[in-house]
Amino acid sequence: MTVTNGTVAGGQGGEPKRSADHQRIVRELARKYKPKRIDNPEFNEAFTYAVRDYNYDPYALMAEVRMAAEENRFPNQPWVRVLSLALASMAFLGVILLLVLVFLDVVEVSDLRQKVAMQAGPEIISNTQATMLALQQTVVALSTNAPPVTSSFVPTQTPPTNTKVVESPTLIAISTATSTVTPTVGTPISVAISPDNVAQLAVVMTITTHTDTVYGVTFSHDGNTIAAVSADKRVLLWTVDSGAPAGEFTGEVAARAVAFAPNDPNQLVVGWENGTASLLHRTTGTLTQVVKLQVAAADKAVESVAFSPDGKLLATGADDKRVRLWQAVDGKEIISLPGHTEQVLSLAFSPDSTILASASADKTVRLWHMPDGIPLITLSAFPDWVRAVAFSPDGRTLAVGARGNLPVTGRGILRLYSGDGWKDQTSLSTNTFAVTSLVFSRDGKLVALATSGNVGEGQLQLWSTEQRKSLRVLPGGDDAVWSVALSTDGATLATGGSDKIVRLWRVPRGSSP
Repeated sequence: MTVTNGTVAGGQGGEPKRSADHQRIVRELARKYKPKRIDNPEFNEAFTYAVRDYNYDPYALMAEVRMAAEENRFPNQPWVRVLSLALASMAFLGVILLLVLVFLDVVEVSDLRQKVAMQAGPEIISNTQATMLALQQTVVALSTNAPPVTSSFVPTQTPPTNTKVVESPTLIAISTATSTVTPTVGTPISVAISPDNVAQLAVVMTITTHTDTVYGVTFSHDGNTIAAVSADKRVLLWTVDSGAPAGEFTGEVAARAVAFAPNDPNQLVVGWENGTASLLHRTTGTLTQVVKLQVAAADKAVESVAFSPDGKLLATGADDKRVRLWQAVDGKEIISLPGHTEQVLSLAFSPDSTILASASADKTVRLWHMPDGIPLITLSAFPDWVRAVAFSPDGRTLAVGARGNLPVTGRGILRLYSGDGWKDQTSLSTNTFAVTSLVFSRDGKLVALATSGNVGEGQLQLWSTEQRKSLRVLPGGDDAVWSVALSTDGATLATGGSDKIVRLWRVPRGSSP
């Protein structure tokens, strides 16, 4: 009889059954598990011991521990059933009340429409016209009688009395004698980059403001701003549509990494060459350092930074071989994660914020459970430094970019992991020395690579994740392209590298495959 992943295998044809040791281990781990406590050495040590000595699948074990912990917190007690019934009754009554209010609003709007039609005289007025006139009267009434609106999402100024309502088949625009505001409706301004249109991808803008190597580029979550950091010590921001300057901050040393907060287009983090990181905030085009983080010693550069998609955590990786987690809201350090034996060069959170991947010069990628920092798995067997890591939008595929072992192949590696425990993998060889950065397309069917050559220009490469082959190779600058990023709408790629230039790439609107 053998024990595998906490189950006891019976005889041939028999069903596996849980061992008493397995049940005991799960109960003990559940007792020590504190879901709201990130730094929990007692649980971390016990969990690591169980995975190592009993050969558990860490994902399956964690799921059982969480379930057992929930059962301990909310046992099947009568008061729980009573509370559930009360909440369900309140929800039902709330739905009934909402339906009544909606009915009353419909009746009131219908009466208003009829009054407007009667005021128009014998001329026949359509339902749409009557509704528009009713809207006009309502706006005028608000401008003369109603109190000012104080919501932060609605202007406090009331419309002037000469407000004119204009109707069109595709949109409704409220215009005045001095200005016109037209919402973006109908044909999209940009086209999402995909394998079907990658042949039309082209540079649409070059920004030459930086005076030294550009190490990192990133987009704000709303897609309106791009940020770049450089060896010239500057953090520069521009608007995506026009390339106009949108902010600047100058540090003491070279800036190595940058990331926007997922929930605030005015907040970003920058990693510096002197072992520090800065939380910056933008106000009316000015970048101000809000918090300075001492990540590592002054001679250990901060090579990578990343916010969790839920906006709660900030991760940093540095030349001191450590991954550190911080509270995104105030920069308070939560935990330091040992394990890597060389510099930590790239970080990426899974879309659901439950896994952090870290890539290192020690030729490995480590996956950590979030937010408690428990080590899950180590991916190895890379020929040289691992410089880039990213999750697909659905979180099911992990892409890893590595440097080639020059004496052997000299070719950078793109490796795709998927499946349970990331056991399924595909290894692809690029035609350049190293993959330095990578990002998935919005549909996950394409991965864009920034690469570095042994001698000569770097490249922007586009690979199909379904066909497992390169679809397009584009010159990206002299020597090396160090960073590539994709806007939230999936329509704009940005690259930056050794030639000091930030390039924006798009598929022209109306292009056919």
